[in-house]
Amino acid sequence: MSSKCPSESDETAHLRALWLAIDTITARFGFSEPEILSLLGSSLSSTALHEGLKTQNVPVKPAVKDRVSALLGIDQALQAIFSSPTQAASWIDRSNELPPFSGKTPRQLMLKGDFETLLSIRRFLDYWTT
Repeated sequence: MSSKCPSESDETAHLRALWLAIDTITARFGFSEPEILSLLGSSLSSTALHEGLKTQNVPVKPAVKDRVSALLGIDQALQAIFSSPTQAASWIDRSNELPPFSGKTPRQLMLKGDFETLLSIRRFLDYWTT
């Protein structure tokens, strides 16, 4: 069985999809530049963010890809839970007494910047979609 390396066009398509996802998430939730940088982790600079959004071909570390995946999962779950896109997007700004939020908004929790927090929010929402 041979192992096939992804072609350059595959990598280009993956990068384009990643940067489109970052752009969509940023717009949908109204994340500021410092917020999206915090959500994507410390390995991404402001310069790389701008260049990536502009050209859609700036490579990122696997940790950034994992964070984008978690954010997409949060977005998809919210789209499944709420019939209105406005309600789905505004959910992150409503305080929540349930764990793991303990009275904070999901945005406040997400901006702690750690990957485990993003995953806990995704798991919380996944529970409500099953």
